[in-house]
Amino acid sequence: MSIQTVDAFIEEFDYSTDYILKRLYKTEKPNAFCATFAPFINEVKEYDETVNILLQSQMKQFVEYYVLPFVKSSSDQVCITGSIAYYFKEILQESFDFFQLPTPTIIASPTDGLIEYHQQ
Repeated sequence: MSIQTVDAFIEEFDYSTDYILKRLYKTEKPNAFCATFAPFINEVKEYDETVNILLQSQMKQFVEYYVLPFVKSSSDQVCITGSIAYYFKEILQESFDFFQLPTPTIIASPTDGLIEYHQQ
């Protein structure tokens, strides 16, 4: 990770190490806390190749471990909900392509999907 990225993170969030550790290990919904960094990471990936490579690697790993075991055929439709999938949908799509899977449906919020379902 570049020093430019580290400096930008500190400027944007100004969180102490103790605060981050407390939010991750001693409060409810640490995943929601981590998701608050998604917009920042989405911007940073454009100029920090290390961040971009890390994202690509982790998205491939996500698809391999959490999607592939449930996909039985190429006609199976996959729907992924959440801000991480939404912010990194291009990289996620590349990972699906890598494993020759059909394009997933990506919804930023579960509420959006429920509204759409009930409007049909």
